[in-house]
Amino acid sequence: MVFRFPAEHFNRLLGIMSTVSAVASLLQFPLFLWEASSLQNVLYVNIFDSACLALAMIHPLLLVVTPIQKYFLKEKNTS
Repeated sequence: MVFRFPAEHFNRLLGIMSTVSAVASLLQFPLFLWEASSLQNVLYVNIFDSACLALAMIHPLLLVVTPIQKYFLKEKNTS
């Protein structure tokens, strides 16, 4: 963990984390109002939340898949 996020980048990472957290917090109230306006909107809010969750999971999966792809491409080129 120390190699990926050295101490000199702590303030920058803390600022990014705080900004993302603030944006997520600002989205909660409009989503609540949208959901409370009618029973049919509950489905749309849940679909929106699921889409945001799927989008958020793409990046960690990409970080896992990319080295594996590089390994297999390297192995294929050496054969």
